[in-house]
Amino acid sequence: DETVVAGMSTHGNDIMANWELCEAGVVPTGATFGRSLARKDLEEIVSSRGETLATGAVGVSVAGSQGLSWAEWDSLFDRATSELEAAQELYVYDGAVGSSRASEMRVRVVSDSPAMSLFARDMLHRVPGQKWVVPRITVFASTTGSPDSAAVSIEDGKAGVISGGLSASGFRSALSTAAAELFSTEGDAALHLPCNAITHDGRTALVFGGSDKGLASGVQSGVMYGAHDT
Repeated sequence: DETVVAGMSTHGNDIMANWELCEAGVVPTGATFGRSLARKDLEEIVSSRGETLATGAVGVSVAGSQGLSWAEWDSLFDRATSELEAAQELYVYDGAVGSSRASEMRVRVVSDSPAMSLFARDMLHRVPGQKWVVPRITVFASTTGSPDSAAVSIEDGKAGVISGGLSASGFRSALSTAAAELFSTEGDAALHLPCNAITHDGRTALVFGGSDKGLASGVQSGVMYGAHDT
């Protein structure tokens, strides 16, 4: 039997991130930053690089549709993963989309751009704990590629997303498309939303999906009560 001994994770060499990337089809050849990279360190890297994300309109194609054949998707996937493998640094972030733990979809973002990784941290919900999880959606976001288009594939209950050219719009639009496509395959699955009630001057209103800051403010001021999934 053959035995493989992996070293300890260090700054820029996240062993778990490396294993997870290899399973996803990306074999890192440079440094890999995963959960061990603190947000403040990532912000410093972004500041030193001066990267700017694009925000223009982006078209999203789904593999198997008239706009994107499976052969074309395979070509895009091979190019995107090759570009990421050649990068000197890769940034991996695990988050989630969804309004509550009951309905969330785990997302893994793999990028050679610290700015895109920071954008993902700001956009996605944080997931608890330090254990790596199997994502429903994997996003491959490289600095190269077209900033005007993005692609999505749905296979075996999971989604792959390709977003290029440092496009924040492409990342957001393709991620939304992937989540919608996955949710549509789940039939009559219920959509869970965190709901709170606000009372003021004898009137009551329901708040769905409120921000943590807004909910905390409402509770502290005494006008908000209740917290449950609907």
